[in-house]
Amino acid sequence: MFKTRILLGLVLVSVISAVLWLDHRYQATWGFAGILVLVCTGGLYEYARLLSRPDLRLPAIELALLGGAFLLLQIAQPPHGGEYLLPLVALVVVLLLSEGVFRGDPNRSESAVLSIAGLVYVCFLASFVTRIRFFDGFGEAAFFWFLAVNKVTDSGAFFAGKTLGRRKLCPNVSPGKTWEGSFGGTIAGVGAGMVVWSVSPMRDVFPWWAILLAAIPASVSGQVGDLVESLFKRKAGQKDSGALLPQFGGFLDLLDCLLLSAPFSYYALLWMPRVQ
Repeated sequence: MFKTRILLGLVLVSVISAVLWLDHRYQATWGFAGILVLVCTGGLYEYARLLSRPDLRLPAIELALLGGAFLLLQIAQPPHGGEYLLPLVALVVVLLLSEGVFRGDPNRSESAVLSIAGLVYVCFLASFVTRIRFFDGFGEAAFFWFLAVNKVTDSGAFFAGKTLGRRKLCPNVSPGKTWEGSFGGTIAGVGAGMVVWSVSPMRDVFPWWAILLAAIPASVSGQVGDLVESLFKRKAGQKDSGALLPQFGGFLDLLDCLLLSAPFSYYALLWMPRVQ
């Protein structure tokens, strides 16, 4: 189990690194855009499937396509997504809510509310990943820092919990997670962030103590994001959001820690003092 998780993790890191290197080599953003839109549309589809039930259907395919369109518009006008995006989002929200009202169907209204929540949960939070990627002057380094902090936190918490875990962190939501695993993951994630800082242009932008402080909320909020997704899966009675990869689950399982961490990471980097 450990070997499979490590091997697949290395493969994913290698593929993502290769795509982002090609972006850097050819001064493009299509690789980043493709990965983000693919994972987020897949995550929205899984979100809709998780929250659907026999008497309530969320439009999984339509929601995924709509979310993908929102993200493409946001990426097309970095770093803030273009002035036309918010009116478009408002229009979609009004249309979704109006459908349930005019049809007089309470389930339609509930479906609309859950669909809007899914767009906020996945697309709005993922839009901060785009903002991190397009930070002026050090966007690529900031993106790798963000990924390193969160994914190393995730792996560190897994291994620390397996070897040292004693006290349950949130047994009603995710019985396997422990306080020891959480602390171990935070230490590992902060350490990974410091390594990226030390070998990247971020070293010329932030003092070491500022990037260390920024990594702590990024790591902790990512773990909260993992618990949020666990709550969805527990409500649906499923172990994983999908069956994309063994030991990793589905698209939403790959995204969970990144979604809640993205706004914290973005504003931490935005507000931290910089080298004078």
